[in-house]
Amino acid sequence: MKKVILLLFLLSTLVAVAQKDANFTVTVSTDSILMDNYFEVTFKLENASAQAFTPPSFEGFQVLSGPNTASSMSIVNGKMTQSISYSYYLKPNDIGNYY
Repeated sequence: MKKVILLLFLLSTLVAVAQKDANFTVTVSTDSILMDNYFEVTFKLENASAQAFTPPSFEGFQVLSGPNTASSMSIVNGKMTQSISYSYYLKPNDIGNYY
């Protein structure tokens, strides 16, 4: 019984350490665009596993491309890092300020 408890403790510690540096970022390629141009928005998850990604509604925008996915994994000096990103190319339907 002690071995099972010790094993569960070690596994939970490893999972907690592996997800310690989890990071989620959203980037936009530009803060202003000209009429009839488009921009890219990217959602990136680092050092965590994603079960499913549901993007926000892009109301007021035409989705030209997406979701485009990219993933990477590297192990350097025993430290593993991984990331997955989803990007969309959007074109606004009308002139204005969007937040």
